[in-house]
Amino acid sequence: MDLPDEAWRQVCAAAEGAGLVPDTEARALLSVVLFEEYPAFTYDRERTAEAIADAEKMLKRIDAFAQMYWQRWRPALSPEDFKAILEGRAEAFAPEDVRLQRDFWSISRLRRRPMSLWCAARAIRRASPANPQREWVISRLCDIWLNNFGGQHLGVRRPSTGGKPYGPLIDYLLAALRQVIDGDLPDAETLKDHITRERRERDRARQLQLFLKERFKPPVTPPPDGATPPYGGETPEK
Repeated sequence: MDLPDEAWRQVCAAAEGAGLVPDTEARALLSVVLFEEYPAFTYDRERTAEAIADAEKMLKRIDAFAQMYWQRWRPALSPEDFKAILEGRAEAFAPEDVRLQRDFWSISRLRRRPMSLWCAARAIRRASPANPQREWVISRLCDIWLNNFGGQHLGVRRPSTGGKPYGPLIDYLLAALRQVIDGDLPDAETLKDHITRERRERDRARQLQLFLKERFKPPVTPPPDGATPPYGGETPEK
């Protein structure tokens, strides 16, 4: 089932309120999450733990490859810029090397799926026993907001004089949830709490050592004789 035209219009209107434009995959992905994955959701403690472990392994390996690539072909790139590119918060800009731009883009895109898996599984694990399904779907919708609409952060607004939180992200979540929740939708305060938990979890993903400790070591300078060190930056033993 595809997301109905009116629902898609409301989703796009919410994104426009944040100055965002959906990519070509956004509508199809929303349809899968809402009409295929959400109705089939069941909580399984063991499978959730396995998903977290698998996602961490994939992220570590992707990031290990990314560091090797960085040291080999773009050592002048600062650790901060490299991290921003890897996390999809900046585009690789290398007009002299189109292949390098393509490769960094591919690495960044490759990280999305295991990161989405990690965040969604963590959302299920932190949810109250009463409603893991809702925690999961809001996590997935936030993921689409960031990855397919180009959102730079997860945040809400609140009137300076007090009152309920509001903003494009809340409008977007309500437009999507309206398609699968019968009866009362979560109110703005409840959605704000969901968003806050998701934002903190994603911040934690950057801070925890999910990735290799050595990921952002400065590239190693080649030996004086001009020989290129092997991957990992170590010179062979004599």
